Amino acid sequence: MKERLKIVLFSPGNLSNQDSEGGRGVVYSPNMGLAYLTKYVEKLFGDRVEVTVMETVPQRLFDDDVRQRLSEIGPDLVGISAKTFNILSAYRLAGLAKEVDRGALVVLGGAHGTALPEFTLKECPAIDVIVRGEGELPFAGIVETLLRGGHEFGHIAGLTWRGTDGGFHSTGAGKLLQAIDDAPFPTYERYNLDDYGGEVNPITGRAERYFSIFGSRGCPFLCTFCMPLLTRKVRKRRPDKIVEEIKYLIEEMNAAFIYFEDSCMTTDLKWFEAVCGEMIRSGVNSRIRWGFETRVDVVDKAAFDCAVRA
Repeated sequence: MKERLKIVLFSPGNLSNQDSEGGRGVVYSPNMGLAYLTKYVEKLFGDRVEVTVMETVPQRLFDDDVRQRLSEIGPDLVGISAKTFNILSAYRLAGLAKEVDRGALVVLGGAHGTALPEFTLKECPAIDVIVRGEGELPFAGIVETLLRGGHEFGHIAGLTWRGTDGGFHSTGAGKLLQAIDDAPFPTYERYNLDDYGGEVNPITGRAERYFSIFGSRGCPFLCTFCMPLLTRKVRKRRPDKIVEEIKYLIEEMNAAFIYFEDSCMTTDLKWFEAVCGEMIRSGVNSRIRWGFETRVDVVDKAAFDCAVRA
């Protein structure tokens, strides 16, 4: 039994292999996925976990900085979120974590590992476990296992890992959060928001505070170019809960622009119009600029007009 688990969560930036020599790029807002994961494990495990988030580009962390921070923290668990375009940077971070402490468990999440779990483990021997798909429940299962002193993961759905026999092992598809309103939305009090580039207002030309949020998770469509990380099952938040998060971002974080990271926000037009209506009713529509993604075949004039009003 472990009294407290030290966790480091990494976002490796927006380009592959960029962190050691320069070419830093710009990160416009905090990594929403890691912020969700942080709040979720803190809600579940309280003071039994100590979570540190490192975003290497906005925090200007080069390899020596990462080594030093990891040495100071001494994490039991290192989580890295990556897509294909930054997977080489994720591999390097995994290697740095093992260089500092061979005993730290290194976990990779995100679209690349989900699409190619065994290939990813073969390419990067420093990665121990891959979380496939939505991260909260599988990652929480890993945390709970480590807190109990265990190192076997066969009871946790949604994982692929490197076994002591050298082979690769997988469990079935991961479980999804069904009532996504029950998951705490991210808060950013511990972030230095001046590290992020912001969103340029096309009218004023100034960079403004920019945050991503989820209104829904999942997408039912079969676009050939898309990786359905959050599955084909659509789960929607209540409009009032979405507006509650937007209000927090405006009032506490000085947000000026909100971007909905929903894969397709108008799969349910009645729900979309209800979200717009709640934004109008609450008055947040006059306090924020916002954007979203959709498909042209799931938008009608009523939804368009509602979005314009909001």
